[in-house]
Amino acid sequence: TATVPPTDASAFQWKPDLKAYPEYKRIEDWPIWIFRVKNIMLAQGMEEVLDPHYAPDPNDPKAVKEWKRKQHFTYMMLAERVMGHTSKRIVRQNEATRDGQRTIIELDNQAKRSTEAILAGRRTMAQISNQRYDPKSGSALEFITKFEEMIEAHNMQQTEPEMVLTGAMKKSFLQSSLANVMMLRAVTD
Repeated sequence: TATVPPTDASAFQWKPDLKAYPEYKRIEDWPIWIFRVKNIMLAQGMEEVLDPHYAPDPNDPKAVKEWKRKQHFTYMMLAERVMGHTSKRIVRQNEATRDGQRTIIELDNQAKRSTEAILAGRRTMAQISNQRYDPKSGSALEFITKFEEMIEAHNMQQTEPEMVLTGAMKKSFLQSSLANVMMLRAVTD
């Protein structure tokens, strides 16, 4: 007997896994954290929650029920994984509706526009400016990789395009951080 191929609706059943989601502890971690969370949510079939303009068809009870389930899971994940005091307060403010989509949007705004976010951005910039390679701390490749990640995190935090570190600025910061290592100075040129 021939088997009938599954329909799209039955081919993949998503089951969100709370354990897959990392904790969000510090506002400086937002860019990396939300990147990871978005990828996990996409893999678990929850892309609608990430679309701020999405709303289910109110005439489709199944779609509405599925949407509520995704919203409630997202809210529960945030309630369990968001650890920072101010961020936790944002999660609690949405407890009555358990609106995961709205909570993510509000956390994103807080992570990019709040006083705490501005101060975190300044701390990251100070780290970038003061970073110096020490051969005793590991390989140059490890240092450069971490340095690039720090610059990328800084750039992802920025809401103003003029605050993003471009190629020339990145090169200048990297040259400064490697200035005391003779054989690496030429590499940065």
